[in-house]
Amino acid sequence: MKKILPQLLGCLVLVLIATFTATKGELLNYDDERYIASNPWLNGTSNPDESILTTFFDGHYHPLTLISLKLDLGFGKDPIAAHHTVNWLFHGLNATVLLWFVFTLTGNRKLALGVALLWGLHPVAVESYAWMTERKNVLYALFFLLASTQYILYLKERKMARLGYVALFFALSCLSKAQGILLVPVLFLLDYYVSGLLWDRSRWKEKLG
Repeated sequence: MKKILPQLLGCLVLVLIATFTATKGELLNYDDERYIASNPWLNGTSNPDESILTTFFDGHYHPLTLISLKLDLGFGKDPIAAHHTVNWLFHGLNATVLLWFVFTLTGNRKLALGVALLWGLHPVAVESYAWMTERKNVLYALFFLLASTQYILYLKERKMARLGYVALFFALSCLSKAQGILLVPVLFLLDYYVSGLLWDRSRWKEKLG
């Protein structure tokens, strides 16, 4: 990571500056009323017999997302501004981790920086960081990218500790949003890209273990 530290810092600063206006948003009429204003876990009306770790909310099981939104309430007096600010910071961090991921995969600094800035600044990403309800997107993406990067490092270094990090970040990604499960096929694609192996039996056993 030290090799691309200037690029990582530059990417973080540029993305945060370009997307700063997202922190000035308000509630959206679509889902924010349900997820933010009327969320029992945030307004103190949740059933004391229910646990945030075991309860489905709005048809989804994403306890880490709910915990994250709840922790926002400790930042300042304006919870809406806090939710938007944390989403914005997560987006900047995700762009930076994406740069690290692409560099780890390809070894190309310019390509990594270009991909990260394209994704971080492109309007297609606005929904995830400017819409408070989509905290689950920025949160699961962070852990998804971290798990993927750790797996590439494992393939190159063969250090078992890297697999431990992959498992940890995979679990956190799934606890943020169910789509985190898509990391499993991504790992096989990374196997193929890095080593040319796709159907190797040992790789299947490795992941099942």
